[in-house]
Amino acid sequence: MFVQGLPDVPSFMKKSGFRPREYQLNIYSSSLRENTLVVLPTGLGKTVVAAMVAARRFQEYPDEKILVLAPTRPLAEQHLSAFRSMLDIPDMKVLTGEVDPELRKWQWNHSSVLFMTPQALRNDLEEGRYDLSDVCFAVFDEAHHAVGDYPYVYIAARYVKEAKHPLIMGLTASPGHTREHMDEVLSNLFITHVEARDEKSPDVAPYVKGVREERVEVTLPTEMRQVAWVLESLSKKYLDRLSAFGIRFRGDNVPTKYLLNVQQKLRAQMESGERDSSTYLAYGLLNNAIRVRHAKLLLEVEGVSSALAYMEEIESEAEQEGSTRSLRALVREEAWTNARHSLEALKEDGVEHPKVPVLRDAVRNGLKEKGNKVLVFAHYRETARVLASLLQDVDGVKVAPFMGQAARGDEKGMSQKDQMRVLEDFREGLLNVLVATQVAEEGLDIENCDLVIFYDNVPSAIRLIQRRGRTGRKKEGRLLVLVAKGTADESYHWISVRREGVMDRLVSRKGEVARGVSKGKGLEDYVVPEGANTKTDKGQTNSMEEMSGEERRKIEVDQRLRGTRLLAELSGLGVSCEFRDLGGEYIKVKDAVVRVLSCDSVMGLLSSGSLFEEAIFMKTLGKPVFIVEGNPPLLGSEEPGPRSSLMAISLKYGVPFIPSLGPRDSALYIWAWASREDRGPRVAFYKTAFTSKVGQRLYQGGGGGRFLKREF
Repeated sequence: MFVQGLPDVPSFMKKSGFRPREYQLNIYSSSLRENTLVVLPTGLGKTVVAAMVAARRFQEYPDEKILVLAPTRPLAEQHLSAFRSMLDIPDMKVLTGEVDPELRKWQWNHSSVLFMTPQALRNDLEEGRYDLSDVCFAVFDEAHHAVGDYPYVYIAARYVKEAKHPLIMGLTASPGHTREHMDEVLSNLFITHVEARDEKSPDVAPYVKGVREERVEVTLPTEMRQVAWVLESLSKKYLDRLSAFGIRFRGDNVPTKYLLNVQQKLRAQMESGERDSSTYLAYGLLNNAIRVRHAKLLLEVEGVSSALAYMEEIESEAEQEGSTRSLRALVREEAWTNARHSLEALKEDGVEHPKVPVLRDAVRNGLKEKGNKVLVFAHYRETARVLASLLQDVDGVKVAPFMGQAARGDEKGMSQKDQMRVLEDFREGLLNVLVATQVAEEGLDIENCDLVIFYDNVPSAIRLIQRRGRTGRKKEGRLLVLVAKGTADESYHWISVRREGVMDRLVSRKGEVARGVSKGKGLEDYVVPEGANTKTDKGQTNSMEEMSGEERRKIEVDQRLRGTRLLAELSGLGVSCEFRDLGGEYIKVKDAVVRVLSCDSVMGLLSSGSLFEEAIFMKTLGKPVFIVEGNPPLLGSEEPGPRSSLMAISLKYGVPFIPSLGPRDSALYIWAWASREDRGPRVAFYKTAFTSKVGQRLYQGGGGGRFLKREF
């Protein structure tokens, strides 16, 4: 039944069997006259909203076209199928790069609704085959891609310039975890209004059954840790050699993304014509350090087979004519050879990864109820193939790998025909387990699953949300997250969780402060009653000094801290706590965000590289402060790396570290701050001196990052 009091669906919608949900109607009615970004979890029918608006626009402008863009051909085909099931509009066509350009031009001119991949459309626009003047509604699916050089950016700019009656709708489950990313998406798509919902929104909650999440941590066996140590030592050796070229890194835990940043700068120098031998040598050493790092990551996170396959691929590449001297030198390294031999021995002994037995048990238990289906996510294709093979002999399992179409070197992807066949077999029950790569995360119509398993973790809020969205729609779902302790896997897990929290707050803030985002509230939630006084009345004050002591000492506390000694101490001091989900074990005191850590916890976060992420995340909530508990010194060794990291966090991000004797002392700090007005932090700045040629060029080019040594 339709919701009483809301507008009727447009005339071109098929009436038989079509029943939009309340939130879909709410979003539809607010998206008809304004460029709108629709943020809705996976599986809740964003396409339905787009189809309803398309029908209304076609009703208003019957001589114009509807354009639906999707990143891949399978997604475009899927949208065509969905629109055909809902709309009585003739002449719907899919146009991609596989269609002859002249045929695309003819079909463009003779179709009412076009489903296209953005690269094909951009090529046609640049070649002048047609323009966008007669498009009355443009849908940008997976709108979070609308950044940088992605074709969505060019197409949107052409559309708003050329169309006689432009209207844009962006669709996404996750618009990005940083303010900069979200602002760029909104700007590039000319979005002026955001409609955001999550599973807790009042008009969505009745349609969501919930997801039970569980995290299982495993520890690498000694044999795997020994190989990882050999690879880490080899990587460090290459990084140390870079010091001869003026490139020095502090500490042993330099995040790979900063190595890639330096690599990009060196490559840009060589491409610009600066072809001195020192740059080439530095580039080769850095490439080898990154390759070895990647082999270590595959071993720790994915397993023996994936790491071994990667090392064999590197050795095969080194044997090819035209391979680089640095690559040939790498495969001749004794440490590299020893690591590969050790992996071969482990594989022969049947050692893969401690996650594998957990995975097998979870899949077996997940299929106990007849008709259940399981979806396993793995980041790499080789891992997906290996896991599918290892699951084949589990009782009741009918499994297949599922991956993208793109070829990677000599490796071919799945054809679209094979993808559709696997998905159809999964829907029909001929398969009950899929082991899928990223292609299953974004958009594809995969049957709702009873159990979703993250075999590995990715540091992305977008992908976390898309993966999780595959369960918990028609009935309560289960999510199992496997984590290898003390590895990048653990860091990636917590990074994605924190980034998801940041994204939720950014989406909320965009609407409630800047852009009128609807989070399932009524209009009255945003309207000031007529006659209300929005300023402080004469004779009254809203200053902190005039508030009662109870009001001053009210703080927000993350619900994970319930029952801790710290909260008991705060309660004894008369501090009133309001419990919320702050995305981590934080305490919000006015505009300060406090994280209380032990000395060991600080060292653990430093060694995993997560302390920077923690500080950045806390800055989205307010002004971050770390209170560090413990009698011994914060850092028990004289190594410069950890101290450098702490200084960088303090100086670059303005985050103080306050020593504390224990929970009572920490509570006193929080109580004292809650009882007075915040005066704001001081921030220090510093310069970096560069001495070497390579170093000076990197500095001038903006490269290097905060992990480059100060005397670089």
